[in-house]
Amino acid sequence: MLFLFGIAAFYLLCSVKEEFWVYDIFQILSILAVIVGICIFDLCIKNAKVILLIDTNGITYGHRFFSWKDLEYLYARKGLNLKFEPVIQISYKNRFPVQNSSMLIVDNGLTVAEYNNLCKIIEENVCPKFPHFYILPLLRESKRVIP
Repeated sequence: MLFLFGIAAFYLLCSVKEEFWVYDIFQILSILAVIVGICIFDLCIKNAKVILLIDTNGITYGHRFFSWKDLEYLYARKGLNLKFEPVIQISYKNRFPVQNSSMLIVDNGLTVAEYNNLCKIIEENVCPKFPHFYILPLLRESKRVIP
């Protein structure tokens, strides 16, 4: 579908007169907005999903894999779910300074109880195998948690 749209957009752009490019930047931006909108609509139709999987080998987030040996710690950050309710989103920090930290955003997020349960499981199963890895505690004074 995107290929056909690309051909149609290319034809549309090539068939426009030269005066268009010189005088009307608004129309160019409108065409770009339509292209971005159709791409987003296409992803929604395909129901694109990013799956988060945490196991004893590491963290798989979409097509990316993060091994426990490459991670320094996990921590919680405030986030919103699809209903705009406050939830906890998981974040990680790499051991290497090239890639700092990143959020592992999921639609529904986690509650405080779910995050604490996840931390307990990771501390029991992962931390003994990777002594450099740790989990930051969930503190109410921190900006990383729900008030």
